[in-house]
Amino acid sequence: MITREYARRSARSLEERAQLHIVGEATNGLEAIAQAHALRPDVILMDVSMPQMDGIEATTRLRAELPSIEILGMSMQPGAEVRQAIGDAGASGFFVKDLDTPRLIEHLLVLHANIVLPMSSPPTEQNLTLTPNS
Repeated sequence: MITREYARRSARSLEERAQLHIVGEATNGLEAIAQAHALRPDVILMDVSMPQMDGIEATTRLRAELPSIEILGMSMQPGAEVRQAIGDAGASGFFVKDLDTPRLIEHLLVLHANIVLPMSSPPTEQNLTLTPNS
């Protein structure tokens, strides 16, 4: 499942290039929660900045309500504060939206397979961080 415009555009490319199937889309945090309950996706690509409810709050709620769903946070902001906030909310990983599509596909497939990768360095425009779920 994907949230926000960037993800929707990118997801079409992801679907064409990999063994990924998009089951739902949401434009805000409240929709993301409702869609997650209705569709039970394996992985959610969660935008941090969304209207009505941001991705951090939506991730916190989804982690409590549907803990088996992997959540990958994304943001235009590469700062450590954003990475920390989405990680504290329960996301399994974080990436900056400029990450190239092949690397994003690789990390989505890793999350889907429930493979835990070690924590990488702070995110940059070409870096993705994955952490194990608690």
